[in-house]
Amino acid sequence: MRKLLLLICSVALVALVLSAVGGKTAAPAEDGPKFSTVSEAAFSMRRAGAEDATSRLVGSFVGEHGEKLNFNGSGEVRRVMQNLSSVTGSYSLLQSSDGAAILDLNLNGGEALYTFALSSPEGQFTLTDADGSAHVFNPVP
Repeated sequence: MRKLLLLICSVALVALVLSAVGGKTAAPAEDGPKFSTVSEAAFSMRRAGAEDATSRLVGSFVGEHGEKLNFNGSGEVRRVMQNLSSVTGSYSLLQSSDGAAILDLNLNGGEALYTFALSSPEGQFTLTDADGSAHVFNPVP
């Protein structure tokens, strides 16, 4: 009787260990809140307050259609189109405490707001305009 009880306990223990190990799955990475529209991000800015993150956006980035954006970290941006013509303007990046970020670009006198979202640890980011069009930019090595 004792051997039977020991066997049952051993089987139950093995089953418990296997179910605990097999039940663990990798949790998806928590990227924080996703703001799909400029108005959602702007609402977050008003609700939670925002800090100026302009100095954190520095470097050269190339878009999927060949245009380049060069950010200097102090609010000046240079846009170089595929035909190598360029225009200089200003930018500001605001980020709220809950993760929303808005990029305000002013190029050639035209101001545009975009949601700003980092897409990779390497520095790739996505800008989404007020119409919902997404533009992906990769860092230039």
